Amino acid sequence: VRRPAGGPQEGLSAAKGRRCVDLSPRICKRFPRMTSKPAKPPSRNTLLETISANFAVFRECRPLALGIHKIIIERMPEVDSAQLRLAMRMHTASTRYLKALLAAGERFDLDGNPAGEVTAEQREVAGTTLRERFKKQGERRKAAEHALMEAQREQEAQQKRQE
Repeated sequence: VRRPAGGPQEGLSAAKGRRCVDLSPRICKRFPRMTSKPAKPPSRNTLLETISANFAVFRECRPLALGIHKIIIERMPEVDSAQLRLAMRMHTASTRYLKALLAAGERFDLDGNPAGEVTAEQREVAGTTLRERFKKQGERRKAAEHALMEAQREQEAQQKRQE
């Protein structure tokens, strides 16, 4: 179907030379990879949300006992171990958890009972990770500010040239 000028445009798709109508911002259903915006991944892990809802140590972001994943699998046998590994990685790599690990002296089991201590080496690793993370964030922020200032200077220069 031909569309009037100014409407959606037809073009050859990258896949097998088939035609696909560009209906931006709507998604082309035949070739989902041809969309202008990539699909956003879910912002949080649903298993992590479930675990956080069931266990206060996750909600309160307390340092977890070593091997706690085995206890979670015992209590929640329907949990896939790969998904649990991902959820645990997301939780333990979070800035909030690393800060709690850096400040705490004890680790806790799922019931909130003390289950070991946080060693000096573990605190050092958490501190190093946080410092590196904050340093990278600062560098990205400075680079973004610099790029913004350069873009503003370039825009001002173009305006002066046009005058």
